[in-house]
Amino acid sequence: MEDIPNLVDIDCYCKELSEITGIKLPIIKRIVVKNFAIIYLTEAVSFIDATDNIETELNRMLEGQNQKKLTIAV
Repeated sequence: MEDIPNLVDIDCYCKELSEITGIKLPIIKRIVVKNFAIIYLTEAVSFIDATDNIETELNRMLEGQNQKKLTIAV
C-alpha cells in the first residue's frame, strides 16, 4: 500500500458523530477506529464500506436506545 496521507481527522469525526447521535465519545471512537483499522488489515473493505459499517452500528445503537425508551414509556 502506498503512503496515503490521513484524509480523515478521526478525533473531529468522532466528536461530530458523538454530538449528532448523543452516544458517548469513547464508544464512538471504539467503533470508528475498529472499522477504519479493518481497511488496513484487509483489502476486502474499502473506506466507503468502513463508513457504512460505522453508520450501521450507530443506527443499531440508536434504535436499541429508542426501543428502551418506548418500553419504559408504555
